[in-house]
Amino acid sequence: MMVRKFLFIIFLLIIVQSMAQQQYVISQYMFNGLVVNPAYAGIHESWSFTMMTRSQWSGIPGAPTTHTFSAHGPITRNKESSAGLIFVKDEFGAISFNNVFGVYTYRISFDRGQQHLSMGLQGGFSNFHVELSREDLIDPDDPALNSDYNSTFPNFGTGIYYSDKKFYAGLSVPFIVNNRLNQNEQDLSRQVRHYYLTGGGIFMLNHDIKYKPSFMVRYLDGAAPDIDITNSFLLKDIIWTGITYRWSNSIDFILEIQFTDNLRFGYSYGLITSELSQVSTGSHELVINYRIKKQHPKVNHPRRFR
Repeated sequence: MMVRKFLFIIFLLIIVQSMAQQQYVISQYMFNGLVVNPAYAGIHESWSFTMMTRSQWSGIPGAPTTHTFSAHGPITRNKESSAGLIFVKDEFGAISFNNVFGVYTYRISFDRGQQHLSMGLQGGFSNFHVELSREDLIDPDDPALNSDYNSTFPNFGTGIYYSDKKFYAGLSVPFIVNNRLNQNEQDLSRQVRHYYLTGGGIFMLNHDIKYKPSFMVRYLDGAAPDIDITNSFLLKDIIWTGITYRWSNSIDFILEIQFTDNLRFGYSYGLITSELSQVSTGSHELVINYRIKKQHPKVNHPRRFR
């Protein structure tokens, strides 16, 4: 009994520490930018609503699942100021993070409105919960497995985002404060600050096909950076298809369909290239985006970039 209890506690601490050092991972970051950079708010030129669900490492009990909802859009007539809302639910076995953040972005336009530089701030609360009393974990004879941990703490983040007709780039720190996850003084698990660098471009190959390379780098202190490199193509401004290589981790196949000017659907499948492929069938991610139809006819259609 004591050996099993000891092993379980060690396993739990490893999970908590690993979650503290790595924020949620998403494959379709180029279509769900607000969850990694608050300066992304308002980039669609109209109010936009995005839902995403991700099942990582399918086939492994307790593997990570992530659900996000974001809404953002301009709040001034000249579209210089935008606001947004982010909700993220990230679960890993008996551990869950819930994040609720409000976003404000100010955008500067220059070169006759062809180039934009946005600066964003977000603030809100995160909830960290460990549910040891779940039926599939509980041992009636072990009081250590009959208690839960629950903690709520504030945080804030910031970012910048540049875009023009052919290129975009962003740099962000979504969670700046390294909060302690558990108020127990003997538990040293903390949030760890993450830095995100994104960028990409779009090039017209012919009238019907456009090529869009993009990348995302995730970095945190004390760990090697994670790098996503994506090559995708836009067919007739309706279908996105692409491949993402996540360094030493997975190859993701992405398909996005623009059903109407308002509605878009995306799916990605992650083929694991690490040793986890022996026990997992891969990762799945679904994204649905709805945008209120823009009223300004001179604005370039935003689907090419985001």
